Amino acid sequence: MTIVSKLVRALALGTLIATASTAHSSIVINGTRVIYNADERETTTRLTNENSYPVLIQAWISATDKDDTPDKSSAPFVITPPVAQIDSGKGQALRIMYTGAPLPNDKESVFYLSVLEVPPRAAGAGSENLLQVALRTRIKLFYRPAGLPGSAAGAPTQLAWQLIALGANKGMALKASNPTAYYVSLGEVQFNSAGHHYDAGSGMVAPGDSKTFPLKNLAAPAAGEVTFKSIDDYGSMVTGNQTIKP
Repeated sequence: MTIVSKLVRALALGTLIATASTAHSSIVINGTRVIYNADERETTTRLTNENSYPVLIQAWISATDKDDTPDKSSAPFVITPPVAQIDSGKGQALRIMYTGAPLPNDKESVFYLSVLEVPPRAAGAGSENLLQVALRTRIKLFYRPAGLPGSAAGAPTQLAWQLIALGANKGMALKASNPTAYYVSLGEVQFNSAGHHYDAGSGMVAPGDSKTFPLKNLAAPAAGEVTFKSIDDYGSMVTGNQTIKP
């Protein structure tokens, strides 16, 4: 069985383990997102192994955020190298190249970079009763066409917020409409009214689209203010706000 085949088989286990509170990946990606500008031939991201031992990694890009395997990916990108061993304390650059397959040129497109980490087999371990843990890290990759109007940094301030009813006895929600050509990633959304704070979770609003954020414990329309924290190109949280009228 090839190294790639072993990694693909380990993916299902790695996805489960990575969600456990005790799991911690020590392969660190040098950012929380990758921005691929269309006027560049390629972009690069770097991995660092903070383990005390070498690990084998496999990297690929998915077209959706669904749990998948490299052989099922239809994303128009190639990663070099797709498989590598990274020694303890060392790094590995990943080159990402766009294949040229058609993508919208009037708005951003989003994809997902996955890095699967498989530690070495323990010294002296036999083939029986051995659990080998694989961990996967996934971040977003934004393909950004050249010449888009406005800027990614200014997009969060252009969101239009509304307070809407979800239906009979279903409470209220915030609706964010995005008129820009950029994705807006929101790490935190909150509605503040009459001294009360209502959490609305997090999410991403696509270009030219809208997203609903249900509010916990708000049953009726009210005046107030939306506060949100958007995530910029560098992974930093930027606070914004907007007044809402009932």
